[in-house]
Amino acid sequence: MGCIPREISIKPCVVCGKPLNRKIRSSRDSGQCCGRECGFELQRRIKTARHENVTKERNVLKKIAKNWRIVECEACGKPFNPANGNVLYCGDDCSRFANLKRLRDRYEHKPRLFRTRVCLMCGDEYQTKANPKYCPKCSVLNELYKGRDYQHRRRAKMNGVGYERFGPLEIFNRDDWRCQHCKKKTKPLVDPNHSLYPHLDHIIPLSRGGEHSRKNTQCLCRACNIVKGDKAEGEQMRLFG
Repeated sequence: MGCIPREISIKPCVVCGKPLNRKIRSSRDSGQCCGRECGFELQRRIKTARHENVTKERNVLKKIAKNWRIVECEACGKPFNPANGNVLYCGDDCSRFANLKRLRDRYEHKPRLFRTRVCLMCGDEYQTKANPKYCPKCSVLNELYKGRDYQHRRRAKMNGVGYERFGPLEIFNRDDWRCQHCKKKTKPLVDPNHSLYPHLDHIIPLSRGGEHSRKNTQCLCRACNIVKGDKAEGEQMRLFG
């Protein structure tokens, strides 16, 4: 009897499905892949599957570890399992309560003590809770006479004479708010048309060549300033006093 030929089964490539024709037996993918490209692809798939399995195992371990982590709520003190490491409260109610308490503590009215300060304008001491530069009276006067210095400097420029930077309040405090002609005490908080309302007067008027300086200015009441007008007779000697 003749020999019956045995059927030889050819394995397909596990990557592309082509029949195997390789004769190399020392490689890791021998008998599985048809060539080098399919062998590299097989190794890449094995590494990817291994990495995915390790990642899944790590995630499972993390979930188990989180389930075992128990902390106390900072608002109510009850133990709870936080979703992540930054959670401080067990629920929305406790979180809202803690935020309201924090705002209330921040904006809670705290009584402020009175402190003694010295006014930078008149030099008198006064009691206050805040940190103002001037006493209440000088604060009002500062608002009334704000911007008056610019008017005098503008007139000095128009007349072509020299000028210094200072405010009317500096001269009024220097002269103790007293008129230098009639020696009466002026009243800065009355109506501007009042006869004792203080005016900043130039001893030698700007129109006659006088400069806008501290030596050439004085405090006059409104009545004396109207009478004086732009006269300068008999007053030049005051510049040397």
